Amino acid sequence: MVKKFEVLTGQTRTTRSGKKLTRVSPKELIALGVTDPLAFGEAWRDDSGMVWGDMVRENGLPRFMFIKDATAYCKHLGAQLPSAWPESRNSGHGNKDSDFVRLAKFLSDTLFSERMLPNFVYIEDGKAYARRFWSATPVDPRFGTDYYGYVFRGEAGYSIDALTDGFDGGIATRCVVAPR
Repeated sequence: MVKKFEVLTGQTRTTRSGKKLTRVSPKELIALGVTDPLAFGEAWRDDSGMVWGDMVRENGLPRFMFIKDATAYCKHLGAQLPSAWPESRNSGHGNKDSDFVRLAKFLSDTLFSERMLPNFVYIEDGKAYARRFWSATPVDPRFGTDYYGYVFRGEAGYSIDALTDGFDGGIATRCVVAPR
């Protein structure tokens, strides 16, 4: 059962340094081309205009996917997976940061990123653990992202790691809509 969510116009979350994320309404998501705002989940716009959806869920629980499924899922919603490459590889990408690196810099003054965007970490036995999220960026462009891609880990320190598709039967997925 999918839960409906309400959005207060102008709702924001602010980091300690004053950076803000602004809540995006289902109506705005539809205007951006998202076909199913409820499946996209709670959505927040960062200062670059990127709209970040919540972690994909099924029956209220995290839905872990393989990278091909994650790519198809986001595309089906009218969205995409965020880009992620280590900052050290910016020279191969027009000297710009990937979506996840930009988000990590944006959230750098928060203790745990789930305070700003939901479900980046989970708590077990009183300790915070990172969730891993697929990106649209292949580790090696010759092979694409069918089985091997970069993933983002959302705990303090934020990291981008290369991972194969077979890791733990899947990785979490978070779809985005790029600014127009």
